[in-house]
Amino acid sequence: MGKIKFNGFQHAILTLQGLTGAEQERILRDISLQDPHLAEQLAKAMVNFEDLKYLTSDMIRNLLTQIPMEVLGLSLRASSEELRQHFMNNLSRNLKKDLEDCLMGPPKRVSEVQKAQEEIMIVVREKIKKGEIVLSKSSSETMV
Repeated sequence: MGKIKFNGFQHAILTLQGLTGAEQERILRDISLQDPHLAEQLAKAMVNFEDLKYLTSDMIRNLLTQIPMEVLGLSLRASSEELRQHFMNNLSRNLKKDLEDCLMGPPKRVSEVQKAQEEIMIVVREKIKKGEIVLSKSSSETMV
């Protein structure tokens, strides 16, 4: 009989993502009592940069109050075309021009792009925690 591969970390992430925010927070707090590093890794893995494609126009505007356009432009260099277009489609003409300028700038190191993405994700996770933004992967869920 062949061995079945089971990724417990990935399964934990999927399980946590199916819970409400309060339930996720409670479970991560409990995990952090036993293993703070694991709790931090789970929290980071639950929301990734590509999930920003689920932001609404209002959430993007809210996010941009704390993120410089240069950081957003740099971070989007290593993102999917879908995510870049999502931001472009939700920005004013002037902001779109600024973003295009950042995307077309001189080449940057991958480590700089990753740092910019993490800088944005720190803000995103904080806003999620405060309830200021919601990343709903379910298109059937209506935001009110």
